[in-house]
Amino acid sequence: MATLAQIFSRVGAPEEARACAVEAGLRPLPNEDIYFYVKRIDNRGVQLLDDPRARRHAWRVVSAGSTAALLLIGALLPSAYGLLAGRQLESLRQQQERLLRERAALEIEEEKRVAAGQLERMAAEHSFAPPSPEQIIYVTPEDKASLAQR
Repeated sequence: MATLAQIFSRVGAPEEARACAVEAGLRPLPNEDIYFYVKRIDNRGVQLLDDPRARRHAWRVVSAGSTAALLLIGALLPSAYGLLAGRQLESLRQQQERLLRERAALEIEEEKRVAAGQLERMAAEHSFAPPSPEQIIYVTPEDKASLAQR
């Protein structure tokens, strides 16, 4: 950040800058007469030495952080698993309720269609006739064990 003296010194001499500032009605800033010089430092000849203690310290910090992260994950994992299992259980309960409602609706529909009066009316609409005695086939198993295997 440039001071007022530096700004006016570019235009003219520092004395002229102060005179211009006074004429403009500006107060002098504190430490306005101090000039800072920048000295360039060349660090090309400096060689960085390896510090084994710093390396050990860095590895300790990394291992401690990793251990802390693993412990935190291990502590939170059971509760997260319980939360996920609870959500899955709730979705299964909702699915079961939906299936029970669907089953009840299908049973009501079946009762409407299987009612004796309904079956007779549907048979009359489609001109169904009862089977003749020649069309009826009775299946008798040879023995009860073979029936159970089928």
